Amino acid sequence: MPPGAMPRVIGDLADVYAELPGVVGPSDVARVFAEGWCDRYGGSWRIEFRTRIHVSAVYTPPAHRVGLC
Repeated sequence: MPPGAMPRVIGDLADVYAELPGVVGPSDVARVFAEGWCDRYGGSWRIEFRTRIHVSAVYTPPAHRVGLC
């Protein structure tokens, strides 16, 4: 997201939502969003948890199918 777009995104979301329970995304973008939202509408923010997405570059199917009884 271009850095200059964040105020517009925050404003557009505020037109639809009176409050937000959280934000999910890359940590740098989520932090800028949270800081911008709180600066504009008040409140505070904190990191609740961090997540990662793991992607396997190679998939090897099983050698044989396993039957279900």
